[in-house]
Amino acid sequence: MDRTPMLVTVTAATALVAVAALEAAQWGPKPPPPIPPPAPTALWHIAGQARSGAAADESTAYFISTQHEVIAVDATTGDVRWRRFTGEWGDLHWGETAVAAGSVVVVGDYNLVAFDRKTGSPRWRFIPSEGYGPGIYMGAATATHVLSGSPAGRVYSVDLETGTLHWSAVISAEGKATVFSPAIQGPVVAAGFSEFTPPGVGGVVMIAADSGRMLWKRRFPPPDEPTLSTHLGGGPVFDGDVVIAASGDGVIHAFDVATGEIKWSIPRVKPTGPSLISPDRDFRALTVTNGTLVSGSATGIVIGYDLRTREEKWRFHDPSIWSTAFRTSSAEGVAYIPYLSGMVVALDAGTGIELWRMGEWSTGFIWPPAFSGNRIIISGSGHGYVALPRMLPR
Repeated sequence: MDRTPMLVTVTAATALVAVAALEAAQWGPKPPPPIPPPAPTALWHIAGQARSGAAADESTAYFISTQHEVIAVDATTGDVRWRRFTGEWGDLHWGETAVAAGSVVVVGDYNLVAFDRKTGSPRWRFIPSEGYGPGIYMGAATATHVLSGSPAGRVYSVDLETGTLHWSAVISAEGKATVFSPAIQGPVVAAGFSEFTPPGVGGVVMIAADSGRMLWKRRFPPPDEPTLSTHLGGGPVFDGDVVIAASGDGVIHAFDVATGEIKWSIPRVKPTGPSLISPDRDFRALTVTNGTLVSGSATGIVIGYDLRTREEKWRFHDPSIWSTAFRTSSAEGVAYIPYLSGMVVALDAGTGIELWRMGEWSTGFIWPPAFSGNRIIISGSGHGYVALPRMLPR
């Protein structure tokens, strides 16, 4: 079973020790970073320990806690509307995603669990008859179905209202693959995968959203350096007629949505300092906004690429906050970059200018925010749940 998501559970103390050792042994003292712009004043804050990024609609934010609870919060006031137990037990917390769609909020724990968005009443639990762990890599939702990958090498489409299986697509017949959180664009679903049979590769699969029929499956090209991994390293994200994903060697590839042909590629980021990730693998969290592809990296470098020319538009790097986390988000021309150091940074996606940052090692802001009207909803493993006003680029 692929254990990649568990990397984000590195404790603050462990991370600090690792950072201190790297700095002292290899790179020496660092100059003080520039003073960043101040973060917006929080509209509300609820203490707690989050286990996922938030989901939100026009009035409510939804969180998963480390106690396997789903918490619904009034997005305007911060008042808790309801709390419900997911029914999953134990110290392990598998999934990291919540989705509000239709009349339900669906959360990924080990399985998929749905609650009525208004009342919190339990609606259904999806446990597949074939495969396992659909909640670990829950992805996008449509108006009628929620999609998930799994460490069993499958993609599932589940009815939002009833929790019944719509279809299941086998990506690896041997079962030695993990399929990560799917994305959807119109009639097609894209998912990244990692296969663990030798030599161990990854790629992208495209599936018909109505039937689960596999349209194409493409593996990433071999790496330039044989020590580098080509397991999935980021994405996929759609941009018109291409779907974009990163391989573990840090190279970004754009696949033709219709054929799976690689249309273009962007080289890996060369590290310039310490990161918390093994140097033979990079994780490039991807998001697209206003014609810009924004990519994080385990090197800590964030780059904005012009999607028309694939040229680098800007680069943001503050070595003091280390590696970016495994997912990011964007809205209205702003990219929100979580870091494994527990901080989230808001960047103007057009220029790379920092708008604000918030957090530290103890806050655990390692998931991308959600959005509710003019509010940004952030969750942290140490700081609980926070709402901020949106700050847009000038």
